[in-house]
Amino acid sequence: MPDWISGDRGILPWRILKQNYAVISIGVLALALRLVYLAEMERHPFFEMPVAGERGYLSAAQSADVASEAPLYSVLLRVLESLEMSPRVAQASLGALSCIVLSLIGRGVATPGVGNVAALALALYGPAIYYVGALLPAILACFLGLALLLALLWAEQSENRWRFVWPGVLMVLTLYSAPYAVLFAPVVAWSLWRNGSMACLLALLAGALCTWVLSSAAPAIDFQRFLSFDLEYMTAHGRETTASLDIYQLRDSSVVLAVLVWKWGMAFPFGLVLPIALLGLVLAWGQSRGRGIVIHYVVALGIGVLCMGGTSEMRFVLVPALTLYAVVGMSLVMRMHAARARWLLLGVVALAVCLNLPVPQADRAAQVSHYRWLGYAYEKLGMVATSIDAYEKAIAGDAYDRDVHLELARIYAGGARRERAIGMYNAIVNGSPEDRDSRRALGDLLMASGRPQEALVHYELLADGDQDMLGRLGDARLLTGQTTGALAAYEKLLTMRPDSSRVRFQMARVYAAAGDRDAAEAHFGRLMTEDAWRLKASLEWGMMLGRMGDWGEAGDKFSQVLALEPDHHRALLLQGEALYAQARYSAALVPLQRLAEIQSDDWRVYGFLSKSLGRLGRETEAQRAYERYQFLLHREQVDSRVKAEQKALGQMMKEDI
Repeated sequence: MPDWISGDRGILPWRILKQNYAVISIGVLALALRLVYLAEMERHPFFEMPVAGERGYLSAAQSADVASEAPLYSVLLRVLESLEMSPRVAQASLGALSCIVLSLIGRGVATPGVGNVAALALALYGPAIYYVGALLPAILACFLGLALLLALLWAEQSENRWRFVWPGVLMVLTLYSAPYAVLFAPVVAWSLWRNGSMACLLALLAGALCTWVLSSAAPAIDFQRFLSFDLEYMTAHGRETTASLDIYQLRDSSVVLAVLVWKWGMAFPFGLVLPIALLGLVLAWGQSRGRGIVIHYVVALGIGVLCMGGTSEMRFVLVPALTLYAVVGMSLVMRMHAARARWLLLGVVALAVCLNLPVPQADRAAQVSHYRWLGYAYEKLGMVATSIDAYEKAIAGDAYDRDVHLELARIYAGGARRERAIGMYNAIVNGSPEDRDSRRALGDLLMASGRPQEALVHYELLADGDQDMLGRLGDARLLTGQTTGALAAYEKLLTMRPDSSRVRFQMARVYAAAGDRDAAEAHFGRLMTEDAWRLKASLEWGMMLGRMGDWGEAGDKFSQVLALEPDHHRALLLQGEALYAQARYSAALVPLQRLAEIQSDDWRVYGFLSKSLGRLGRETEAQRAYERYQFLLHREQVDSRVKAEQKALGQMMKEDI
């Protein structure tokens, strides 16, 4: 292999201002691009409303708690909030500093030119710009990982006895922002151990800390994932697979992302960087101790990322090192014999093709999740119609996502769009038959929509082994004419819950409607001894008695209500009706005239007044009452018509939106 290392390799130029202004220019460029991106996305709903994983970190920061996965990041957010600094601007600064640190690492393991090219590539790396705007630990973890590598390289060259303190401190900070870096901790401990007696103590402390962090991260680390080919492939695939959002959907909102992140045959940039970086890692393997520590970093974190799920957010910590070795690989290939270089490049192309194969299922899942969170953000911002549009896009093309369907069902039900809500809940119970809550909500909506026969099907399924559903089951059976079945459900529930007054009230009504006066009277009688149900039970029993033709007994029940509440509107009206039915017209005038005084806009009152006055021969008064009756009835009919038209118009406007 040709010698591609310059003569000053290994001598880190710490005072970069005196060495090369190019790296400063790259840092300024990186910061400018990130600030432009933040300005472009300032009004995007994802920037105004935290979504997905951001909510956990912000919640931890606001509650003075620590996030379980990356506690250091929640602490950083809390500090920035106390200083009234924008966390996104702080992340933009860390992103620019990461480019400068990567340049220094490149100079330490290769040449200044390699370092600068790698830093420029990181400055222009699209996902690195995207994560600046996401309130997630990716940028912080990336910066601390690079700072750790730089500290390790510096410690090997410095003569300062405390030179290994910085690697230890930075390893701790890295673990607190990226738990999947725990597998790199033994490499750091070994590096400390082999560098003297003082470092020995630090190595012991580092080892103890690593053991604690490993045990803390154990629930999230699953080494069986490392053996999953599907996970390994998706982690190495060129597309950006974030935990919840689809980066490619944001290209329409940002010119910067539109230029630097795309997926046309090849998923740029990771789909290009990784194959070349793997070539660089293979070619540079074992050439030097300096480069060895960076390679160990890539391998250890790569395994850690796989063991914890392999999302783009996690693998982003590896991107700077991979970018560096992509530049190293190209530098090595350019110095090789043409024939050998050609074969290597063909291998890179073949690998790139394999790592950029279409994965429509994963793309669709990312799109569904993206629009789901977009709908969530719009809804929280009060833009319900736009939220519905985003949710509908998430499930376009018969895609099924339980969470999205639930959100749409909830919004439609809350907006009195029952048919759409019923459609959403139907999709949920078909896609997730075990979802009892959705099936119950569907049954309730069907009942509210006057479709008890359909609701009964769902209640029958739910009632098996769930006594809470027996009341609904009885109601549905009652409305479908299954009186015996309704009573059976009520009786079973009342046996288990003898103090359930609502069930007893329903049973009393059913017995009364079926003509079983004794059973109805027994249940109504018990209810009338309870303060909470006395008025309602007395009114209902009186109405039932009236339907049975026993107006005298019915009048007694209404009198009991009026004794407790003299101006009870409904009791006054029913008392007047009961007295009129008994041909006691003069007595009927007393409650009806009292009701006319306290509620002068009820047409039913004037209807009974007109009839009673007419029976008493008071024609003039009867005529005035009748005219008032006609006027109020006509007004109510007009008002009802107007309200119905307004409701229909509002529904049409919602549909258009």
